[in-house]
Amino acid sequence: MRATMNALTHIRRNLPHIGVAVLSIALLGIIVFAHVRDSTQSSQMANAFVNSLHGPGFSFVAVFVFALFRICRRSTKNYLHAAIVAMTIGVLSEAVQIPGPRDASASDLILDAAGILAGLGIFAVFDRDFRSGLTDKLWLGLGTISMLALVVTFSRTAFFGYTAWSQDRAMPTLLAFESAWERLIYRQPSRNSLKLIKASSEWPQGSNQIAFATESGRAGIFIQVEPYSDWSDYSTLSFMAASGNENLQVVQISVRDVRQRGERRSNRYVEQLQVGPEPRRYKIDLSVVREVSNGRPFNIASIDSFTLSTTEPGSGVSLYLDDFRLE
Repeated sequence: MRATMNALTHIRRNLPHIGVAVLSIALLGIIVFAHVRDSTQSSQMANAFVNSLHGPGFSFVAVFVFALFRICRRSTKNYLHAAIVAMTIGVLSEAVQIPGPRDASASDLILDAAGILAGLGIFAVFDRDFRSGLTDKLWLGLGTISMLALVVTFSRTAFFGYTAWSQDRAMPTLLAFESAWERLIYRQPSRNSLKLIKASSEWPQGSNQIAFATESGRAGIFIQVEPYSDWSDYSTLSFMAASGNENLQVVQISVRDVRQRGERRSNRYVEQLQVGPEPRRYKIDLSVVREVSNGRPFNIASIDSFTLSTTEPGSGVSLYLDDFRLE
């Protein structure tokens, strides 16, 4: 009987350490499984949202580890121990990504650290035992730093979440250059970024801003848009465009669906258009896009991205763009 009681007492005293070990193994197992199995390509905005969850996630991990330690004994050292354990999990979670399809990132570790500081710092500010060992200046300093870390940690996730919600509400408009959140769903991977300018009287009423794109000098113009993915209820992709000079400009539109597991490349539809100096609406027939096949039907309900590009670097190419939408 005594041996049984001693065993139960030993288990109770070490329950926090057992809990931390189980949590660590579970988290690392989930991370390894997710990265090894993730052979599909995700959009850049989706990746940015997932990466932004590092901060809030490790904030909760650190607080949970601290709570487990506190079950065992009340000590201010629990904050340090919880921070070390949580950060170790963060380092290991990046290390296990190295052989997988994703890359380890120092920025993720910075977000992990900010989340840990935010979670434990806010908790410590309201902990009477911890506060009793601090001067008023140190207590205020800790509170200020913790609040800043909290803002940095959660504001990114909130902004990406707001963008996804706004994008969903904006359908069928994919990109109108009228809102700040839209900057997250397009990119121009070159030295020249898109400039937003006031729409002229030649553009349709309702357009306050349009985009002005110029060649990079090396690869013409290349703009990638990461849209709301389900186009199954629509028949046409359209946009407003005009050449920035008096000449016709050949523009290539590419629509790509999400690559499926085990595929080397996704289905991609390509069409070339001639854009003139007068603003007009150009249209892509989605029934033609649906017919593209790469060993399987084009998945119009799972669009990864579409791109607009030119291929005449060095010739002063420029375009005015506006109002990408589904019809």
